[in-house]
Amino acid sequence: MVAAESLHWMEWYRVLPKLQRHLGERGRLAIVDTRRLVGLPWSADLERLIARFSTNRDYRAYDLIDELTQRGLFAEQGRQLVTAPAFRQSLSAYVDSFHSRNGFARARMGAAAEEFDQAVRDLVLAHRSDGFVEGTIAVTVVWGEIVAH
Repeated sequence: MVAAESLHWMEWYRVLPKLQRHLGERGRLAIVDTRRLVGLPWSADLERLIARFSTNRDYRAYDLIDELTQRGLFAEQGRQLVTAPAFRQSLSAYVDSFHSRNGFARARMGAAAEEFDQAVRDLVLAHRSDGFVEGTIAVTVVWGEIVAH
């Protein structure tokens, strides 16, 4: 069973025992953790824009695997960095992709959404005048046992 960028939204003490029952005694949970885009020269500047425009002002970053382990819910058995083939995406699609994130939903951002979009476009165009974004997606896949409760 795999949880890709969704487990952090769930009520762990309710969901993990249910997953454990479905996995059975020998089943393992694989968590796709820490997704990042590699090869984007504007990454540091983008992080500053994200911090400036995010509507999630109370957000506290945490390591999902550490949290689950410290709470006694998960026992890691292995991990591997996996990279996908390079991708090419239009600048428009790249900018729109940010609005799928909770802190960047257009309804929550209001008028700031267009300001954010323009700032991202300007940032990318300073590095890529062709209007495309190219890079690689890298994820860490962590697998292990759900600990019984």
